Amino acid sequence: LVFGPKDPKGTKPPKLAGLSPWVNKSDHHGKHVVVPFDTDLLGRLFQKIARLGRADFTTVPRDLLAGIEGMAAEVCWVLFCTHPLREAENTLPTRARPYLTYYTFPDLTAGAPAVPFESEGADADDVHRFLTAAESHALAEGCSGADGVKIEAAKRAGKLLRNWIESVTKFGAASFTEAERYFVPIPVALVSIEP
Repeated sequence: LVFGPKDPKGTKPPKLAGLSPWVNKSDHHGKHVVVPFDTDLLGRLFQKIARLGRADFTTVPRDLLAGIEGMAAEVCWVLFCTHPLREAENTLPTRARPYLTYYTFPDLTAGAPAVPFESEGADADDVHRFLTAAESHALAEGCSGADGVKIEAAKRAGKLLRNWIESVTKFGAASFTEAERYFVPIPVALVSIEP
């Protein structure tokens, strides 16, 4: 009963684990956003917790990567993604994978598609090592705000990475004659690796 009881009259919106689905709309500044229904107080609380201001981009020094498997010297961007449908994903060989993973990318240039070094993402141990090292760095060095140049570089990289996300996402089947395919990475945070 993940979606809760069905409404026989069809007058109430479906719910996912008790939460109403979020809607696509524009905010009062005209910016396109995906938000919970106005009456969904629990959804509003989760939105405030999950999307803290300036919480989706940071920079870390390259020496932080020492000892983390799979971190090539050419890594310039680390894209953290969550996979909420991990049990249903079937485009990769079967093995246990974490719900939170990251994909590493070289320097991204306009006109060239973004291709990760490892298409399957990092395993849980590497995710833990990366987050532990980043947290220790933040506690020891302090977190300084990213300057305008870094933010603009992140926006350019974000556009290219969005294209990659769209190209690899599989959700169901294109027709009833095809087998359903699932691979649903949802971007959470972008990390720039500094020299």
